Amino acid sequence: EVEREMILAMATKAACDAADHIQMIKDEIPMLEMMMARGGPDAPPVKAEAPPKKPWMVAIKDPYELQQMWRDRVFQPGHALPTVSLEEYAQWEMEQMQEREANKPAIKNEEEEPDSGDEKATKKARDWDDWKDDNPKGAGNKMTNMG
Repeated sequence: EVEREMILAMATKAACDAADHIQMIKDEIPMLEMMMARGGPDAPPVKAEAPPKKPWMVAIKDPYELQQMWRDRVFQPGHALPTVSLEEYAQWEMEQMQEREANKPAIKNEEEEPDSGDEKATKKARDWDDWKDDNPKGAGNKMTNMG
């Protein structure tokens, strides 16, 4: 009886392993197809992109050219100069503001009066506001941790 249960357990485990292997095989098929499309297992590996080129350098052989280059850079500002004038920027800002105003929905300036049935909620809100006025934040018990 024990041998029979052991054999059944081994058969069940083998069936579960086979189901797992089927899924792995289904996942592997697209990879194998891609490998064959690239030329098979003996094909050379795909070359990666070339590394970025190093920045170019200026080779100045004549010392006078170097001095002239430094003279030209002496009175240049150390920051980027503006690309638009203040007037152009103000005009652009005005256009942007007008577009935002045109896209903004109309706002009602009329204040709605609270309903007469909301008197209890209004009273509660006023009482809470009065309490907050009488008890500002941080005005609680400050005698803690006196050592």
